[in-house]
Amino acid sequence: MRQSLLLLLLFSSAVAEAKGRFWSYTLKGTAYDKTTKNVLRYTALMIGDQLVTTDSLGRYTVTISGVTCDKGSAWQIKRCNEQAYDQLVVRRVLSETSVTINSNWKRYAFCDGGITPCHEQRRDLYVP
Repeated sequence: MRQSLLLLLLFSSAVAEAKGRFWSYTLKGTAYDKTTKNVLRYTALMIGDQLVTTDSLGRYTVTISGVTCDKGSAWQIKRCNEQAYDQLVVRRVLSETSVTINSNWKRYAFCDGGITPCHEQRRDLYVP
């Protein structure tokens, strides 16, 4: 009986470790035209794989989220997470030109609080 409980405990802990960790944070700011530096009002943008429309002041808000990789060695997991989440591609809808930004996802996704809201990244975008 004890052996079967021990085996069940070991198996369940291995399964729990094999699951990735869900994370999310809010990315917000103002969108500008990269060339003219004019505010992009009521403009449809693709930020990552999400469609976002700016408001009358050019402000946008989007939730960035994901689940960390969980297969392989520590090095493989780190590389998988970097490839999946380190960069965001930003472009206007119906445009082929884009800008790639560093997401800083680890800093905002796994923060432990403080004086400022840590699950919120403020970033102005200069979109081509």
